[in-house]
Amino acid sequence: MQDSNTLKGVLFDMDGTLFGTEEIWYQSELKLMTRFGVHWNRADHAYCVGGPMPRVTNYMLDKLDNKISAEELFSLEMEYIEREFASNPIPWQPGAQELVLEVVDKGIKIALVTASSKHLVNLVNAQINLDIFDTVVCGDDVISPKPSPDAYLLAMAKLGLNSKNSMAIEDSNSGVR
Repeated sequence: MQDSNTLKGVLFDMDGTLFGTEEIWYQSELKLMTRFGVHWNRADHAYCVGGPMPRVTNYMLDKLDNKISAEELFSLEMEYIEREFASNPIPWQPGAQELVLEVVDKGIKIALVTASSKHLVNLVNAQINLDIFDTVVCGDDVISPKPSPDAYLLAMAKLGLNSKNSMAIEDSNSGVR
């Protein structure tokens, strides 16, 4: 009989953990804020890493002195990031693909859990086949995206797992929270 605490699932974050998309996010933020004449730097981006999008939007609105509405800014954010995701190669992070394949080879279930929208995940999937994952949970699959645990709880439920027999791999403070 297998111990109930044996690792049965690994839940991987997407942006920055598995795929080198953080630079793509940064470039889209930089282009958007430059459009409005606002200085944007790596520290601003670091604050935004891991979302959630409402926090990012509010941060940008503050930098913009609320010159536009939150709805308009969010729409522009999505337009810019979608354009960047569609027009740039999305690479695996060093060693990430090998880790995923090793986990699969050991018969452990895997999930992709991201605060990104399904649309962005589909743009990643256009370049990197995500069929290797047993399930994918996106930010718009849950009411409260990361740093709320809802996306991870949904992924565990879909895989028939619990917190005692699975683990999450994250790269951002927001995701770890």
